Amino acid sequence: MAEGGSGSPKRTVTPYDEAMDALSSLITKRSRADKSNKGDRFDLLFDYLKVMLNLDQAISEMKIIHVAGTKGKGSTCTFTESILRNCGFHTGLFTSPHLIDVRERFRLDGEDICEEKFLAYFWWCYDRLKEKTTEDIPMPTYFRFLALLAFKIFAAEQVDVAILEVGLGGTFDATNVHGVPAFTVPQPDEAMCVLEEKASKRDVPLQVAQPLDSNLLNGLKLGLEGEHQYVNAGLAIALSFKWLQRTGHLEISYLEQTSSLPEQFIKGLTTACLQGRAQIVPDRYINTESNGLVFYLDGAHSPESMEVCARWFSLTIKDDNEQNTLNCPSQNNYQSMHECVDKYHDRRSGKNFMQILLFNCMAVRDPQLLLPRLMKTCASHGVYFKKALFVPNVSVYYKVGSHALPPTDPHVDLLWQFALQRLWENLVQGDKGREANDTDAVFEEVKDDTGSSVRTCANSAVFPSLPLAIKWLRDSVYQIDLLAFSVIPRQSPGNIMQIAAPGMGSLVTEKQACNFEGSNLELFGKLTQLTWLDISYNNFSGEIPSSLKNLKELSSLDLSYNNFSGQISSSLGSLKQLHSLYLSYNNFNGEIFSFENLKQLDSLVLYGNNLSGQIPNYFANFTQPCV
Repeated sequence: MAEGGSGSPKRTVTPYDEAMDALSSLITKRSRADKSNKGDRFDLLFDYLKVMLNLDQAISEMKIIHVAGTKGKGSTCTFTESILRNCGFHTGLFTSPHLIDVRERFRLDGEDICEEKFLAYFWWCYDRLKEKTTEDIPMPTYFRFLALLAFKIFAAEQVDVAILEVGLGGTFDATNVHGVPAFTVPQPDEAMCVLEEKASKRDVPLQVAQPLDSNLLNGLKLGLEGEHQYVNAGLAIALSFKWLQRTGHLEISYLEQTSSLPEQFIKGLTTACLQGRAQIVPDRYINTESNGLVFYLDGAHSPESMEVCARWFSLTIKDDNEQNTLNCPSQNNYQSMHECVDKYHDRRSGKNFMQILLFNCMAVRDPQLLLPRLMKTCASHGVYFKKALFVPNVSVYYKVGSHALPPTDPHVDLLWQFALQRLWENLVQGDKGREANDTDAVFEEVKDDTGSSVRTCANSAVFPSLPLAIKWLRDSVYQIDLLAFSVIPRQSPGNIMQIAAPGMGSLVTEKQACNFEGSNLELFGKLTQLTWLDISYNNFSGEIPSSLKNLKELSSLDLSYNNFSGQISSSLGSLKQLHSLYLSYNNFNGEIFSFENLKQLDSLVLYGNNLSGQIPNYFANFTQPCV
């Protein structure tokens, strides 16, 4: 890196950076639906293709599969490309948007186009267009240029088949330059009527592709996660069969077989890969033996897709969540409660999970439609978030390329994120049966170790950047890991934090089966907040060490299977909030605890004790009733 005139480092501009700067110059509007730029006019597309780039003949000879729709376009394209590539064809795939590098939009044989080829084709198109533009025919806009570039790449590379995903879609989309038979998936009646009417006017046969039967995969799983992907996979199969049939590679009778799939189809469906769609990414920077950080990523940005995303996430983590979630029936059913507690403790050999929501959306989206749908869908599957983290955009709308990422700005405008945070806090309060009111939430500004301000609340936090939020998550895991290695035997269970976009993560600490008698817990002396403390199956019979006296918030405390018979500990007197307290299978027969400052307890489990009368009235200070 070169040095600037003031002695500060100066970024070296690479040829790729120069191309990204030129591409960024084509972003002339903030709203995708803005029609003020002439470069977006559909009638100019043919001028660009024929007069300026001389691609009309090559495109007319190109074999194209064109995928449109509201949701599932990218997944359907990815499945289709993977199927045909595994059938031995030279494939080209054009999708949007990209996550990190614009080259992700252009795949050749399943791989992003290399930088060398990208630069050659980019400047070939850009220079010719720049040379021939006029006032009446200006440079094409950003997405239109990318579509033109895709046609050039696929023509020059002589692909056997080009799979194109539409942009905004509609009659005047930049990818609309051809006519082909039409397929759709099952639709609501209103939408199906529109499709049938449009197909009839254009004399195009419209066929409905049914979702894929999972039994046809011979015990394997789709390469893309989520139940909804079986609908996209079914459409991809229909498109692939039709393309093979029309290009003379498949007999019609073969198309009619529904009891099995060709081996190439199965391999294509089960090895397909698309970043940012129901993607699970273990954090490679967290590789300790006991802890982990796992991101569940999805780009859901509509109420419907948010529900699909939440359902996918909930079902994916369901087995793991059952290891630390006690879903008990009514406490009046003592036999069922006994079975439930035993089942809970039998699962202690597994890992524990707690979910954290990591969320961002553009201001053009309506979070009052997105966040409630996310919360309710997850809750319907027994999944709840310990905390929600809100961050501003990493990218900027007017630049492309990794060098365009803005540095963390301590003065970044976070008003939108604060609005999301207030909405989340109100939703959480409403979910707990309280009246949603902005004044109920108490916000606190704190400084992290980088000096950046973080606004925290009981159930959420706002970070000035995504990197700082991820740093906080990693630091949390390392802190838990330090405690774990200080206390937990090497053979005891591990801990995992899970994060997903738009949501989720977990943070758990276990101190179990260590035969504690007291002094072992001195390392907790400076802690004021702890997520999960499990010291079940030990020999406590009275005082818990005073080293816990500074704890003010503890998510879950498990003291089951000890020898308590009376007062637990005044050393926990500083606790103000405790979500779950498990005291099952001790020797309590009356007096239970003296948490004089405790104001909230969501769940109390006392099964398997010797209680025969009134539980002492230590609940007088509660503002939130316990169950």
